[in-house]
Amino acid sequence: MTLRYTFEKVHGEEWYQVRLNGEFITYAERKDSKLVDEILRDNGFESREVYWAYLMEARK
Repeated sequence: MTLRYTFEKVHGEEWYQVRLNGEFITYAERKDSKLVDEILRDNGFESREVYWAYLMEARK
């Protein structure tokens, strides 16, 4: 499965909403996939794949 970030600027917000395959995960100050990967690592996730697995498990 290919996991892709999308960045959305919401009216009135300064930062971008970041989505991973359509699921909101965080905010970022710029459109930068490497930055989001760093944010995930700083929160204990080795990769976006690991985070995705965590997210899907939490929804069960």
